[in-house]
Amino acid sequence: MATGRERARKAQLVFAIHAGLDVTYVMAGGIMWELGRGQSPRVTGYGQALVLQGSFLFAFDVAMMWAHEILLERHRLGEARLRSRPLRATQLRPSIGRLPDGSPSFGLSLRW
Repeated sequence: MATGRERARKAQLVFAIHAGLDVTYVMAGGIMWELGRGQSPRVTGYGQALVLQGSFLFAFDVAMMWAHEILLERHRLGEARLRSRPLRATQLRPSIGRLPDGSPSFGLSLRW
């Protein structure tokens, strides 16, 4: 358990550093976008591409930091519970049901 917590904290740090670099990435793209505006469509396009890619990477890194925080919180809250009973696998199953108006409902259910 302690090793898992330590690895999750290190991963959070790496994702935080990457998120900071992603902001720089987006800023560089914005500068290229602005410098190319009206003069070079290619530079404008490169800037737009950097802004788009950097934004996605930033969102990904923040989501991963958040996911690791949830994992750490689950470890803190459930450490005793995890010791007392066996760990179950997470299951993702299709679900089929009916809505109140009688129409069919399809989805996925997640079981921890």
